[in-house]
Amino acid sequence: MMMGKITDIANIAQCAFNATGSAPGTIEEAVNVAGWLDADDTPSACRLGTSPEHRTVRLRGEPAAVGEVSYEALSANRIKICGHFRRPSSPEACNGICVRYTPFPGLEEQRPAAGVHCYALELKRVLNSN
Repeated sequence: MMMGKITDIANIAQCAFNATGSAPGTIEEAVNVAGWLDADDTPSACRLGTSPEHRTVRLRGEPAAVGEVSYEALSANRIKICGHFRRPSSPEACNGICVRYTPFPGLEEQRPAAGVHCYALELKRVLNSN
């Protein structure tokens, strides 16, 4: 569940970045930008079907409690998302069958321990054809 929320937050930031060319300062401002994830998408609000509760994040710093997420724009094209995880993960957790596509390969890094784990992600602009 935590990785799903982190991925949603990253996608919201990416959507807004595609429209503006700059990482959003907050997720609250990003959800109101008319952006896109794919070049063939029709621009729409970057909330991407998430609920307000699901996209609630702490601005900067580390999340204090298990299940919380924080977000920070590090530069015009880099963001940092931290999650407070209940348990570690390992490459073996998928038994060799978890082949996934993600525009953020850093999200698949192993977490050797429970607790706070942060991901510095690069946003890459996708120009819209519409």
